[in-house]
Amino acid sequence: MNFPELTPPTLISSNIEAIIKFIKKNKEVIIKPAYGNGGLGIQKISHNKINLSTFLKNYIKKFSNCPVIIQRFLKNFKKGDKRIILINGDIAGAVLRVPRTNSIKANFHAGGRAVKTNITDKDKYICKKIKSFLVKKKLFFVGIDVIDGYLTEINITSPTGIQEINRLNKSKIEKDIIDFVLRSLK
Repeated sequence: MNFPELTPPTLISSNIEAIIKFIKKNKEVIIKPAYGNGGLGIQKISHNKINLSTFLKNYIKKFSNCPVIIQRFLKNFKKGDKRIILINGDIAGAVLRVPRTNSIKANFHAGGRAVKTNITDKDKYICKKIKSFLVKKKLFFVGIDVIDGYLTEINITSPTGIQEINRLNKSKIEKDIIDFVLRSLK
């Protein structure tokens, strides 16, 4: 939420009225639990979903009444969800997670396929814009997700993708992480 110019329209809330208003404005959205991972609970919702209010109440209750993340649906998601690993705000590597046919989830735990990718100018721009924030917050090891040129998440608890990046690029990102930690201890 600190970078609205980089993200698709996004709402984080547990307020049913606010969520419904957001969905109606954006027509199609992705909803996911704020504290989920691995594709858990990710669903696509349309503004004309039957019993939307009841669905949302049950959805929020299912995830312990915690806030949910609602983002405008990005139609080019089928091209993939790029996971970029950052160490101290610098790009260490990236992998494109491509969803299975008929799925909106590109997460590896949900069946997404790892594809070698390049870092685009837009990716570099996003990383440059968030670097000082990450360093200031002492978020030295993160994985960001970029779909269709939009920052959709900053993952800080357990960013996955290192094994896939290493395999596709014949790299050893874990060495870069350990080297960074060791340099920081000096």
